[in-house]
Amino acid sequence: MTHQEYVLAAYAVAFATMTAISVTIWFRGRAYRRQVEVVAKIRHRAAPHADGR
Repeated sequence: MTHQEYVLAAYAVAFATMTAISVTIWFRGRAYRRQVEVVAKIRHRAAPHADGR
């Protein structure tokens, strides 16, 4: 393996790792935002209204 091939392989591994981590974080953040949205809707329905409804 030449130096150029080694460097190219190292960049490929780094890019693949960063992409995988980014996608994982994006999916977890998306799931978290959905959970927060559901909890907010439940709390909004359960909150007493000022006009007595």
